[in-house]
Amino acid sequence: MALCVPVIHAQRIQLPLKATLTLETSQSFTFLCAADPDATDSVDAQFNEVEIPDLPLPGDVFYVWTVAPTTPPIWLSPTDVRGYEENVPTRIEYDLRVNWSGGTLTFAWDNFLPAGVDSAYIVDGFTTFPDNILSQKLVPGTSLVTNNPAIDRFTVIMWLSGTVVSVSELFNVPSPNVYPNPATDRVTVGGLSGGSAEICIIDPTGRVVHRNFTTEQALELNLQDVPAGIYRISVTTPTGVQSVPLIRL
Repeated sequence: MALCVPVIHAQRIQLPLKATLTLETSQSFTFLCAADPDATDSVDAQFNEVEIPDLPLPGDVFYVWTVAPTTPPIWLSPTDVRGYEENVPTRIEYDLRVNWSGGTLTFAWDNFLPAGVDSAYIVDGFTTFPDNILSQKLVPGTSLVTNNPAIDRFTVIMWLSGTVVSVSELFNVPSPNVYPNPATDRVTVGGLSGGSAEICIIDPTGRVVHRNFTTEQALELNLQDVPAGIYRISVTTPTGVQSVPLIRL
């Protein structure tokens, strides 16, 4: 299982959950629940939120998306950033919808909660907290597992203290360099620490289209099988998770 470590960008709180569907094979990707004082319930492009225009998705596609609390609802990709007021305790809920028809669905969490989060749970989206059918407190090494595809709604609940320090006070996380950008057939991700790193190319819907691992300070990625479009490169290391936009020509 890939290591997903929470990291704080200025006043932003990020909590990545790894979603995995196991049938004959396993498919997995990271769903990002986040909070930022500048976020809204609408689509915030600066936080890589992307609205999904066409629903329902095909039945044979494993997918997780979120619903923003607006009227009418806004269907968002697996990056959901909600707003909060600094120094004010806040409860935030993320409504997750899952497109699956069988197998085993797992939401995994391997790390301590980021600073500013007092506690967090993932529960089914059909019953009321704390008396849920499915419920798991997010502590290191935990996971929520179900084999019932009738449960296609989940809720992540976070209680924020409202007090968040900056990343410079916690980690020395180098920013990855992506070049050339825009790119054609190949792109290099540099500025890595030289330790273990997972490099993912993620499309606007949140789907991982390319994944690789390295212990080097730079990695060249082959883009010949990646269609032209706008993507983001996610770099996961033991000290944090960072994303950099990528344009594929």
